[in-house]
Amino acid sequence: MESKQTTQFTTLAKEVAPAGTVSTEANYDFQFKSVYKEFESYRGINCDLRYYLKVTITRSMFSITKEQEFWVQGVQQKPEGEDPGISMEVGLEGIVLLSIKYDNILFVVFRSSWLSF
Repeated sequence: MESKQTTQFTTLAKEVAPAGTVSTEANYDFQFKSVYKEFESYRGINCDLRYYLKVTITRSMFSITKEQEFWVQGVQQKPEGEDPGISMEVGLEGIVLLSIKYDNILFVVFRSSWLSF
């Protein structure tokens, strides 16, 4: 099985503590304010789009790195007004006529998002 090629196309880094010695357990508060996540997370056959927080502790002999992935989903409100539906007719030289009617063009996805066609 082949693994997917990984490309990191954007990154945002922040140093939360100056270099020094940590001899006891320590907590560090941090924020990435106003980070624009243009794309929703996606996991597919040929590609993945993922967001993650990576922490690296640099040591003299080796570094320790941990990653925590998080999922980004764009949530939109249901549009106002009535859903008009959609209808299509497909034919072959007047011999075969197929008529399709969908009552809705908006469908609920994950209960709080709306998918539009």
